[in-house]
Amino acid sequence: MSATAADAVTILVVALGTLVWPWLAMRMIVPALERSDTGKVTNYRGRRVCLGLGVVWVVWVIGMLGVGRVLELVDASLVAGENQPYSALPAAVPLVLVLGVFALGFMDDVFGTSAERGFRGHLSALRGARLTTGGLKLLGIGLLAAVTVRADTIAGPVWKVALMWVLEVLAIALTANLINLLDVRPGRALKGYGLAAGLCALSFVFWGQPVFALELAVALLGPLIAVWGFDLHERGMLGDAGANAAGALLGWVVASILPWQGLVLYVAIVLALNLASERVSFSRVIDGSRALSWLDRLGRPPADSGAEPDGAEQESRESAKTSPHSETDDG
Repeated sequence: MSATAADAVTILVVALGTLVWPWLAMRMIVPALERSDTGKVTNYRGRRVCLGLGVVWVVWVIGMLGVGRVLELVDASLVAGENQPYSALPAAVPLVLVLGVFALGFMDDVFGTSAERGFRGHLSALRGARLTTGGLKLLGIGLLAAVTVRADTIAGPVWKVALMWVLEVLAIALTANLINLLDVRPGRALKGYGLAAGLCALSFVFWGQPVFALELAVALLGPLIAVWGFDLHERGMLGDAGANAAGALLGWVVASILPWQGLVLYVAIVLALNLASERVSFSRVIDGSRALSWLDRLGRPPADSGAEPDGAEQESRESAKTSPHSETDDG
């Protein structure tokens, strides 16, 4: 089989497993979630929605496992009779990281409270010998990141490997939290994730790997496409389980792409945004910018004016777990 035909088969298999399969699965799962009396939460506009769109990441992992298995079974002869897999994508993606972060986020969705919020709240609880679900998530994501980063593949002195290991762990953990911070309005977290994922995939085009760029774009954007309409039209929301899982995967991809100099800058930016969220309302910043406000509201139903009544934001901060699409940080 020619290299061109092999690439076409690879892209088709990746698309079926990571885009078509999640899209079909979520169209069967969401109606069941909507009919259920459990798992419903009140969003920032007082609407009752199902808290379960994040399950798309479990569906996606199943699809990715299927992609890897199918590609193993297909004759992978490319050139000169060499037998090699069509794509390194299924083996490269840290499925354990995605599932682990999803599980931690799910625990926070189900058992978490609004008693402690943000880094400050969870760290204060730890100092008092109390482990909140947010604190468990904070530690758990860090540990999962520590065992899935690829710093050991870097050639160089020990200090450089250690530096990359720390930077990559921070990139994953901080990105996971940042995407979760954006999940306070319909579609906002998905837009942030989608923009960053698209840029990551596009970088491989500039590095002369257009086929892998397309594979990566399809794989990363598949879950977004699967739940896009449900989130924007307030039929459900990602919750911590979905937003944290998306952010962790995105952070891992960024950490795998950037050199150490770029990673230092990236970590500094996402750390600053995470810390700023402790004092600054992202919603107010977005609403204060015409361009950001337009992008934020793009795709929402016309009936959504995007405005909250006076005092609603403070009230939503005080009821974080019962109003997930509110300006709050569960850590």
